[in-house]
Amino acid sequence: MAKIKHWWPLPVSLLATGLLVSAALWIDLQCTPISTKLCLAWNKFNWETVLAGTIGLLGGLFVITSTRIMIENQRTQSIQTAIDREIFVYLDIVAESRRYLEILRIAINTVRSEEDEIGITESENINRIIENKQNLRTIEKYRHHLDHHINENLDVPPSIATELEELVDYMGMFDDLTGHPNESLIAKTFEMHITNFENAVDRYRQRLIETRTRLNPHKI
Repeated sequence: MAKIKHWWPLPVSLLATGLLVSAALWIDLQCTPISTKLCLAWNKFNWETVLAGTIGLLGGLFVITSTRIMIENQRTQSIQTAIDREIFVYLDIVAESRRYLEILRIAINTVRSEEDEIGITESENINRIIENKQNLRTIEKYRHHLDHHINENLDVPPSIATELEELVDYMGMFDDLTGHPNESLIAKTFEMHITNFENAVDRYRQRLIETRTRLNPHKI
């Protein structure tokens, strides 16, 4: 809709110019040879010059429209960049949570391979268990970091607070995940909470963009 709003004068002007040219050529055809006073007057009218001037005006209109669109795009980009800086902490939480989701899946897959694998040594099994515990402990440390950061430093917007709290709370499921009978369900539910929070952040971001664009109109 925004593109149509900016560009509609050009196709309308081109259409009108095309119709005028067609009409002028038709009149030229009808007045050849000159048979009436009206045709004589038309023959004295230099419509080609008028057409050239009209095309020049269209070129100017194109430049003005292009400039307006460029300025509007730069303004929109500036607003989006400023907002992304403001909500970077929430965007970073989404990215980090998805990284820990992959760590969780690796831990689950490792446990399953241990159950299916035959002939691994006791030391190899112990090393895998230790690695899984360390990975899950890393997620738990991040959860405590988020919990502390939210309580101490962040003034979380109400529109994303519920989704963020649910995401952080659910990370507590990973304290002792290895061997849990519903490991796959836990991973899928964790991904659902991440997606819910990501969608909430995106809606919050779009509202900020729309609000600031509306409060700071820029017209040429």
